[in-house]
Amino acid sequence: MNNKDLLELQNLLKTKSNILIASHTRPTIDSISSIILLYKLLSLLYKDKKTTIYLPNLPERLGFLMKVVSDDNIPVIKVLEESKYTISIPKKIAQIDTVNYIPDEDNFTLNVKLLKGDLDTDSVKVSRIGFTYDLVILVDTPYLKFTGQLSKVIMPVRSSLSIMNIDSHADNSHYGDCNITRDKLSTSQVLLELSNDLKFNFDKEYLELILIGILYKSDLLRASNIPFDVFKDISSLVSLGADMSYAIRCISGSFDLQDLKVKESVIRNAQEGNIGDIKYVRSSVDGILVNPYGLLETLYIRDISFAFILSIIDKKVKVYAKFFTYDPGVSNLSSNFDEVKFEGSVYTFNTNKSPEDVSKILSSLMN
Repeated sequence: MNNKDLLELQNLLKTKSNILIASHTRPTIDSISSIILLYKLLSLLYKDKKTTIYLPNLPERLGFLMKVVSDDNIPVIKVLEESKYTISIPKKIAQIDTVNYIPDEDNFTLNVKLLKGDLDTDSVKVSRIGFTYDLVILVDTPYLKFTGQLSKVIMPVRSSLSIMNIDSHADNSHYGDCNITRDKLSTSQVLLELSNDLKFNFDKEYLELILIGILYKSDLLRASNIPFDVFKDISSLVSLGADMSYAIRCISGSFDLQDLKVKESVIRNAQEGNIGDIKYVRSSVDGILVNPYGLLETLYIRDISFAFILSIIDKKVKVYAKFFTYDPGVSNLSSNFDEVKFEGSVYTFNTNKSPEDVSKILSSLMN
C-alpha cells in the first residue's frame, strides 16, 4: 500500500467514533473473512472506536467462519435502524404551541408557534437517532447499491457520514471517500497487506481466516493464472503458523460441489510434511507453477503447456517429474545443480539458488 493511501486511511479513522463494517448482500467466504479480519484489526488498533459488523444474510453453510475465531463478543447486527432527527428547544428559552411541516422543492420548513419566549438558531439543537454511524466500511463490494437495505439507509444521510471502500479490484474506486483497492485475487489479501502496513500481527486463527479466503478465491489452488503473490502470501501465512490442512477442510466442507474432494493423504502431507523454510513461487516464465507443499491431489493445471512441482527444504530440492511435459534428465540437471538423483517420479538435488532461479533453469531445460 502506498503511503498516501495509508495516511488517508489513518486520518479518516482518527476523526470517526462509530464504525459499521459490511459487504454486499450475497456474502462469500472471502468477504465474510475480510469483515471479521477488519473488525479485529480496528478493535485492537483503535480501541476508542465503537466498531460493529452488519451481516444480515449469513448462509448456514458459511456459519463456520464465525467459529474459526474464538472471540464470542464480536458485535453483529442483522437489522438496521433508519435515521431519525430530533429537534430540541430548551423550555427555559421558549414554550412551543404548535409545529407545522411545510415541504417545497428545495427545502423543508418547520413553522413553530410559541406560547412564550423567543428562539434563535443557537438555541435549537438538531440530533440524529437510529443510524448513528459516522463511518461505513464496505469490503469486497463493487457498487454501493449491492449492499441492499444498507444503501437505502445510507443515502438520506450520505452527506453526514464517510464511506471507506476496501476491495481486491484496483479500478473499484468510484464510491468511497477513501478507497483501499488493490489488484489481488482476494480481499483477504488486501487485509493482510493492510495489517502489515499498520504493523499489526494477527493471531493464528485470524491468519487461517486469511488463508481460507485465499484458498476459496483460488478454488483450492486449482484456478488457472493464479498470481505469484497468492503463493507468496500462502507461504507467509503457513510460516507464521496457519494450518494449511485445517483451511483446506474448511473450504471443502463449505462447498456443495462433488468434484471438491480433499484426500487424507493430501491433508497428511500438509500437516506432517516438516515443511521447513520454503516458499511458494510462481515463476515469471509462462506456464510454470511451483507448489512446494506437494499438494498434488488438490492441484488442477489447465491452459498451460507444462508445469512442475517444486519443493525446497533446507536447500534440498524435490521436483516431481510426472508434471514434466519434457523430462530434463539427470545429465542436464547435473550441469546446473549438485548431487542430482532420480527415484520413482521425483528428482532430488542440492542448490544454493533461489526458488525463482531454480524454476527458470528447469523451464529452460524443457524448451
